[in-house]
Amino acid sequence: FKKKFSNTEFNFLINMIYRNWHRKLDQLIQLKKKELNRAFIIDCHSMPSDLSGNFKIPDIVLGNCDNKSCNTKALNFLKNEFEKKGYSVSLNYPYSGGFITQNYYNHKASTQTVQIEINKKLYLDEQKFKKNQNFNNLKNNFLGIIEKFSKIFDDQKKETFAAE
Repeated sequence: FKKKFSNTEFNFLINMIYRNWHRKLDQLIQLKKKELNRAFIIDCHSMPSDLSGNFKIPDIVLGNCDNKSCNTKALNFLKNEFEKKGYSVSLNYPYSGGFITQNYYNHKASTQTVQIEINKKLYLDEQKFKKNQNFNNLKNNFLGIIEKFSKIFDDQKKETFAAE
């Protein structure tokens, strides 16, 4: 931001946008739990293609708070599906899960979460801040993986993820 927010602006952003967004998310979670007796939140983010450090940035990072926020079968299912499409995948590094992943999972209430970080180089010219030629390919692959995951999750069975 170019300037510091005034207290009025800050309070508006927190109370009218941030809190309302989280209320709506909670309503959606409760609706899904009524329907299926459980919910699975997929929290998507982008990461820069160049992070400081001496490691190769993967295409996809799946974070589940170091195996706390979702079961490993679900995590491995997603990992395998992304790898089948040719993406390099890292589990819980360099991101293991942010606010939503950490604060919305609740095993007692049958709510699982996973954070998916997507390397910006897969869809964006980071210098021009414009979609690159791979944008639609990534979008289609991602939607296909999430649709497959959703169908399996919605199948009313608790343990439906098979290792493939």
